[in-house]
Amino acid sequence: MSQLDVLWGSTLRNIRLDLVRLEVELTIDVPHEGSAADRHMLTVAGLGSLAFENSIPDPWTYAEVTEARAVRNGELIALELILWSEEAQLRVSGRRAWLDGVEIAGE
Repeated sequence: MSQLDVLWGSTLRNIRLDLVRLEVELTIDVPHEGSAADRHMLTVAGLGSLAFENSIPDPWTYAEVTEARAVRNGELIALELILWSEEAQLRVSGRRAWLDGVEIAGE
């Protein structure tokens, strides 16, 4: 089981990019029927890359995270979030990453 499995089916609420500090922070909510959503913070430091690719033509009412994975490749950790389908992906790589303050090891 991956540390990021908790994010599957969640909603991406916000992306904060700090180019001076080379850091990206994603605010992600996991909804629960009949109660408040769990809020998670996904942070990448030592930013190496940030990319969003989308071929879904229509606007969205929200951005659902349908898959999330982290892969360690030497010095860098690469995170990939699938938004709705394989046609929309957010990829971030950096030296270190945390989910709610717990460092992500990667697969």
